[in-house]
Amino acid sequence: GSSSGSAAAVAGDSAVDFALGTDTCGSVRVPSAYCGLFGHRPTHGLVPSEGLVPLAPSFDTIGWFARDARTLLRVGGHLLAHFQETPPKFHRPERILVAERLFQSAGERLAIPTTPETTATAMPLSDYAEKA
Repeated sequence: GSSSGSAAAVAGDSAVDFALGTDTCGSVRVPSAYCGLFGHRPTHGLVPSEGLVPLAPSFDTIGWFARDARTLLRVGGHLLAHFQETPPKFHRPERILVAERLFQSAGERLAIPTTPETTATAMPLSDYAEKA
């Protein structure tokens, strides 16, 4: 990922205790997994991204790496501290559309057996709300 240099710096000979990286499509999560590090990609918008060169503004997120969970938690505490007083405002969709026959038609074309479980996952969202 694009943040593999940050991961290498943390994983190397104790050059740094933590590093920041950007994560759009796994650029913190993948290098942390390959380097045996702790890596965190917070929810989009939780860490301010002013000054970040955007790749995909609706996905770009600032994440961080650490060798141990305690450092990962401490870094997160500093980066996210300002949201304890001012929670971020997230866009909530007004409605979500779910294709009612999604799995039935896919099953016919892809030879996927339709079962009550797969059929249930294709119910309209309003049906889920009624069962909850």
